[in-house]
Amino acid sequence: MVKLSDIFRSYGKSYLSKYSKSILASHKKAIYDISRCRTPAMGGMVYCCKKCNEFHYNYHSCGNRNCNICQNYKAEQWLESSNDLLLPVNYFMVTFTLPEDLRQFARSNQKLFYNLLFKCSAQSMEALSSNSKYVGGKLGYLGILHTWSRKLSYHPHVHYIITGGGLSNQ
Repeated sequence: MVKLSDIFRSYGKSYLSKYSKSILASHKKAIYDISRCRTPAMGGMVYCCKKCNEFHYNYHSCGNRNCNICQNYKAEQWLESSNDLLLPVNYFMVTFTLPEDLRQFARSNQKLFYNLLFKCSAQSMEALSSNSKYVGGKLGYLGILHTWSRKLSYHPHVHYIITGGGLSNQ
């Protein structure tokens, strides 16, 4: 399986030499950090297994918020600690995507577009859920922004986990 860090290690320098002037500093840092993640460049620890009497090397993670390896571990920890906060109801996933025609403009104006994507999608859910034809109450929901597809193409979208019902004054 090819990892994002493998791609950055193989092609990151040539990509940056070609596109460096048009890339945000935070993106350059992400490429740098992720390409070094869990390599000797990050340092590490040496463990000796008492069963097999062999040494094992564990290299440190980069901790960059864009690193899928580092963040997967943090996401698993967060999920475990958040289970007690769940309401005893069914949950559903709803996804809102940015139309393809707007994606290039959004990539150049990320702060504006991501904020609008959250605001507009939340307003849409609240408008629909308050209508008695659909839910007739106030939903509970949590949204998470994803900016890339599984095929690593730029595809901003928000996943919402929503409650299977809503609170009402009636």
